[in-house]
Amino acid sequence: MQTFVKYQHICRLNEDETEGLLEGGTCSLFPKIDGACSSIWFDTANDNYGIQCGSRNHQLSSTNTNQGFWKYVQDNKDKFLELFLRHQDIILYGEWLIPHSLKTYLHDAWKKFYVFDVYEDGKYLHYDEYSKLLAKYDIEFIPELVRVEHPTIEVIHSFLDKNNYLMQEDCVGEGIVIKNYDFINKYGRQVWAKVVTSEFKCRDSKEFRHKNKLGEFNTIENQIVDCYVTEAFVEKTKAKILNQRETGWRAEYTAELLGRCFSELIKEESFNMVKKFKMPTIDYKKLNSILVSKAKQVIGV
Repeated sequence: MQTFVKYQHICRLNEDETEGLLEGGTCSLFPKIDGACSSIWFDTANDNYGIQCGSRNHQLSSTNTNQGFWKYVQDNKDKFLELFLRHQDIILYGEWLIPHSLKTYLHDAWKKFYVFDVYEDGKYLHYDEYSKLLAKYDIEFIPELVRVEHPTIEVIHSFLDKNNYLMQEDCVGEGIVIKNYDFINKYGRQVWAKVVTSEFKCRDSKEFRHKNKLGEFNTIENQIVDCYVTEAFVEKTKAKILNQRETGWRAEYTAELLGRCFSELIKEESFNMVKKFKMPTIDYKKLNSILVSKAKQVIGV
């Protein structure tokens, strides 16, 4: 019998958590798709034939559906039930593909669940194991893009433009997830890494600049916003709010979006900022002001 287990955070490739991942053996590269992280598991103590489902952070119900995912699972529970009756302790993690920042998926790809990991007995199953299991029950999973021995960062980047999984013609996906099933980081954790296409291509761009009172553009705060507060970052934060509200966008959500963008930046990127910019002195009031300007520009306010 399983209960809700939150999926692990996937770190960027250049973060402290993923240090050594590429050097640790064989890496499997997978398409990263831009949906809502969701899960399905089996719990005989609950109703719905024991089939339960969750968003990234919560168990779902008929009143909290994660943009229709709960209903999708109920409508397809017979398929999942067949799997879980034989494998009661596994958890399926995947993307519920609903519109976020990337809108160029094939028209018939939306509103489907694509498994990217299977968890059992405290560990993630290898792709070779779970792909055969899911194929047997006709459950869709994200296919392996390529398997590479000791890849360099340049090799990883070379596959970004080759990720056309579920994409319309001449379009590329959100990015790549790198799994090294033999790698345990220096903190004793099994972690995956990601490279996001929009961030890789846009972080050196100069499309947004905020001039301070002295007429200066290239302040440390500006560099941080340019590096981390991408259009994709803002749109993903916006999508998280919409997933929780399950409504269309409203102007009254703007203040929440701006606050959450700043909160996410500090929580997720503080260590990276310290490492990348070599222990900078940061004016957080100024940083927030520049972030707000950038985020408003992205959402058209």
